[in-house]
Amino acid sequence: MGNCGKTPQTEHFQETEEIQLELVTPPKPKENTAKLLLLGPGDSGKSTIFRQMKIIHHNGYTEEERETFIETINENILESMKAIVNALPRLSLEISDENQENVDLIRSTLILTKEVEDAIVELWKDPVIQKAYSIITDVGGQRNERKKWVRCFQGVTALIFCSSLSEYDQNLFEDENQKRIPESLMLFEEVCNSRWFVDTSVILFLNKVDIFRDKISKTDLSVCFPEYKDGHDFDKAIAFIEQKFKSLNQNPERKQIYTHTICATDTEEMRFVFDSIKAVIQNERL
Repeated sequence: MGNCGKTPQTEHFQETEEIQLELVTPPKPKENTAKLLLLGPGDSGKSTIFRQMKIIHHNGYTEEERETFIETINENILESMKAIVNALPRLSLEISDENQENVDLIRSTLILTKEVEDAIVELWKDPVIQKAYSIITDVGGQRNERKKWVRCFQGVTALIFCSSLSEYDQNLFEDENQKRIPESLMLFEEVCNSRWFVDTSVILFLNKVDIFRDKISKTDLSVCFPEYKDGHDFDKAIAFIEQKFKSLNQNPERKQIYTHTICATDTEEMRFVFDSIKAVIQNERL
């Protein structure tokens, strides 16, 4: 599955986003812009990272823009809860009798009304819903939904590949026998060693470290990697996963991989990370 020679690159990426970041004190007018390519599997945090870049580098969102997100947020909340309750039978989980009416309401409704909001709040308190959520949190990253990506990335300064640390104990929605991080590793191997990015540095974002810190204290990393023997040690688990990604670089002498463990929702942390990225890009141009 991880053999990139057998898997067409044009079928493996859910989405790509090109991001323009202005660098400080550029030598020439046309050399002051870095073209970054943001890649990664579904639910890894790419959209959050993209929004953070806009907040940090483009003076944030206007009130009008923020208002346009309300409908999307409401839809996401409702659809996420629908995905959870609809997955209950397949996961052999049964909701409590007192919450069955809320489940029926969620399954039948199309609009996030006040009544539906209250139902979601009550369902979220239910341990069964919490358990289901830990197994499947989003159906948007399915393989068959990944958009084909076009081979037209000439002039890319660096690649940002985003992977979710917290998914190590979760299976793919469409393949219950495949854990999500191995799938992410497969995608990383393909893009890292692609002929389109032979001389392009890779910035690896290991995202959702806050959720991972909590999970690793309860669930051993060996559920995903049987060869891992360091139990619930947070630092050793991070180092193990990081090495898994870096070991896939087939040309380490020519291509650098810069790793950041991040919580993409933390704006101040991301500000620091983006500053580090700009410094790396500037140094490589010297």
